[in-house]
Amino acid sequence: MINLSVLEAPSTTIVTVDELKANSRITDSAEDLFLASCLAAAQRVIEGRTDRALGEQKLRLVLDAWPEDGVIRVPRPPLKSVEFVKYVDAAGVVQTVTAGTYIVDGGGWPGIVHRIGSSWPSCASIPGAIRVDLTAGGVTGMPAPKEALQAVLLLATHWYENREPVNIGNIVNELPFAVEALITLARWQ
Repeated sequence: MINLSVLEAPSTTIVTVDELKANSRITDSAEDLFLASCLAAAQRVIEGRTDRALGEQKLRLVLDAWPEDGVIRVPRPPLKSVEFVKYVDAAGVVQTVTAGTYIVDGGGWPGIVHRIGSSWPSCASIPGAIRVDLTAGGVTGMPAPKEALQAVLLLATHWYENREPVNIGNIVNELPFAVEALITLARWQ
């Protein structure tokens, strides 16, 4: 089993409230808190649908065992850093893999972590035996794909203007087609 959870969400969104207001032609600040909420939620949706970390965030990857090829693949790129790699040994004691004995490569999709010159240490055969805490997103020189930025902007605007799902006849459109198309493009950027 691979389990990825957010320990600390991004402190800012990739689209600002001012950018959303300009896009929506909103001139006052009466609903800025609601707009910020729409942006944060839209960014989380787009991150989940594209499997990308758009803003810098702390994540925890939990594995049941070391990968057979020795390479830990970290979903939700770009991988910025690894805080630690911990595992439960055969005696049931939590151990920390010494920093410097593994390499972090965040340049690809997915980001990878692999041992230098040897295999990973033996771990207990229990669910969640391995824990990797990491930081993803917000890497300088690696801006979010333009399609993802536009998708966040469109989705937040849609939620601002339509405070419930849009019902066309008997069809309920919860995610606008343009947002779906941008998500598809952003997945491959």
